Amino acid sequence: MLDARDLAQARADFATTFFGQAVTRLRDVKTKVGGGESVTPADPVVYAGRIIDAKRDRRHMEGEQQVAVNRVQIELPWDADVKSTDRLQVGAAIYSVIGSDTGRAEALCLTVDVSGV
Repeated sequence: MLDARDLAQARADFATTFFGQAVTRLRDVKTKVGGGESVTPADPVVYAGRIIDAKRDRRHMEGEQQVAVNRVQIELPWDADVKSTDRLQVGAAIYSVIGSDTGRAEALCLTVDVSGV
């Protein structure tokens, strides 16, 4: 088990070594307006990160049709603020967040599962 100083150094070393892509977090903010809801985009947040896996397919049902979704993993700083309702942009590609490994003990990074939009 690493102490807090060693873990912080390991995280910094990991980011310096592996994170070379800009990953922009896109988030919508919902507010109640009258009897409805208003959706406005929040300010984008840019993290250093990387795509680590773009080869896995995930299949799900849309109505009565099975659809294959290209599933990708993106690594971000361990303390990145990413929710399941966010989208991540890498270059011109935009991905919907499926989930992440938030809360993993002694994580060097946050691994986020996404699918192409």
